[in-house]
Amino acid sequence: MKKIKILVFYGILIGFFSCSKDQTKVNSIVDENGQISKELVNDSLFVKFDKADYEVRQDFLNYAGEQIDWEQSSKLNQDLKAGKFKTFQEFAIAKEQAGHKDFIKRSKNQLNALKAKDDLYSKYPELKTIPVNTFLKFFRENSKYELSNEDLNNHREKLKEERNNNL
Repeated sequence: MKKIKILVFYGILIGFFSCSKDQTKVNSIVDENGQISKELVNDSLFVKFDKADYEVRQDFLNYAGEQIDWEQSSKLNQDLKAGKFKTFQEFAIAKEQAGHKDFIKRSKNQLNALKAKDDLYSKYPELKTIPVNTFLKFFRENSKYELSNEDLNNHREKLKEERNNNL
């Protein structure tokens, strides 16, 4: 009996130490230096997150300069926390009345981006171990969806118009 325990113990040790460091890192998307592998770019979850993030940024630019009643909007958020809305639809209609255009569409885009990011981080939990700025830099450098110069120029024009209207 004692010989069997010793053999099992040594068998486990041999099995454990026979795995080289390189073999255990093959499936990891982050290397020991904290660098993200380019393989991540080809993953369907990365592509999904990339597209969802682009849609949120596009919404941000498209709806910049909205005339929002911030006092009413803040009260609506408090009412939501207090459970005064029975459905999201009611809340969305109230938010749109406060000046948030296409609130449902924008909320869906934000939820899609959060879900896509969560799916990506669930598949690759090692992404949680690297600094956020490292991931963001990698993400921006490898994004297939870029805001066009026309989009950015339109956004700048909207901001200028808003500043001129407020003067």
